[in-house]
Amino acid sequence: MNPKNSTRRAGDLDTTFGTDGEVSLSILPTYIGTDRLLQGVLILPDNKILVGLGVSINPLIGFGAPPSYGLARLSPDGILDKDFGVDGVITDNFRPKESSKGGRLLRLEDGRLFMLGSVGINEGGTSIPHLAMACYTEDYKLDTTFGGEGTGHLVIENSSTEIYMSRYANVTQQADGKLLICTEYHEWGNAYKTTGILYRLHTNGTLDTTFNGNGRLEIKGQDPDAATGLKACLAQAGGKIVVVGHICFQPGLGTAVIARFHNDGTLDKTFGRRNSPGYHTVPVGGLWTQFNNLLSTPRGFVATGKAGEDEPGTVSQGMMVGITKEGLEDLDFNDGKPLITKYTSETETSWSDGYMQPDGKLVLSSAGRPFLSRWLSNGSPDTEFGTDGAVLIRDTGVRSAFVVSRPDSKILWAANVGGIGGSIGSLRRYLG
Repeated sequence: MNPKNSTRRAGDLDTTFGTDGEVSLSILPTYIGTDRLLQGVLILPDNKILVGLGVSINPLIGFGAPPSYGLARLSPDGILDKDFGVDGVITDNFRPKESSKGGRLLRLEDGRLFMLGSVGINEGGTSIPHLAMACYTEDYKLDTTFGGEGTGHLVIENSSTEIYMSRYANVTQQADGKLLICTEYHEWGNAYKTTGILYRLHTNGTLDTTFNGNGRLEIKGQDPDAATGLKACLAQAGGKIVVVGHICFQPGLGTAVIARFHNDGTLDKTFGRRNSPGYHTVPVGGLWTQFNNLLSTPRGFVATGKAGEDEPGTVSQGMMVGITKEGLEDLDFNDGKPLITKYTSETETSWSDGYMQPDGKLVLSSAGRPFLSRWLSNGSPDTEFGTDGAVLIRDTGVRSAFVVSRPDSKILWAANVGGIGGSIGSLRRYLG
């Protein structure tokens, strides 16, 4: 055991990582400009850390170069791996000379690396975001079998009536290798009229037309005019697909929702309550509720998100809900009731990411004022972690935060944190 950590407890910073437990993306090489945003994080089989980036290029080196997506690789203890790419970083653009930004990372079953992202296409002098993705071979070369032109890149352009919301996108892989991508769009001229979208792709990047006839499914619930959002998806045995997000049954008021679909994209009406077959919704008074993430558990699921808005003058609260495999309330999780978490009256809390440990405990990270927390499988806080089950990571807010499990049971937290020069990616490691 390392003597630095021998007297410490779960939830303490692991001071053997980086500098006193933290790594800033200020360590990236000088050809990277001031924009060094962290957009995804992945632990590799050798325990190295891969980071998805949105970066600018130093104008002294690449004058006029558009923002790029990037990949950086760190050692398990947070040292930049300069044998990777150029001085530890790979940069590229989804389309030549178009602004690009990286996103979520996924290691595919065959060892390839998949990255979500967005590309800004100039339309009438305005850069409009569109869904984009890249695929790399195991040795980090662009996979020429992916994408229509063999570039390793794929752009799914917006329809004429929609704009891609690049902040919201997630990806998972089904047992047959097909890729599920959940994301959101809003209507041209109306940012509040949103639609959650689920895509399914073959591993070469082509849309799978056996899924809803065209590879794309709009999540609308029972009201085709309702605004919806989609934040996460899970692939289940037998090809079934579970998604979470929100539905606005009335304008301006979202209600958290979990839904299940068959492998062909049709609604699984054996899931959920009798009065809403296929869906399970969770209203909390007159508050906006939404799910941001979905964890698979032995009894079914724990969906995590928020109750309340993030608008000025209001404070959102973290929300967790246990749901059975049949889409009903899990009575063994907080007695089947939504678990609302609020650490202080001034603190915004929205659970944005998480995972389940092998022992069944749940590790969650929050947006807003960032907390890291651990919970027992019944929804009780794990009092052996931090202070009463939670750790305040920093006093200033973050827009979203990632939390990733490691084989050594330590916890990797990652987000963009504010500073004098603007936000910059930061990673911290905690004892588990």
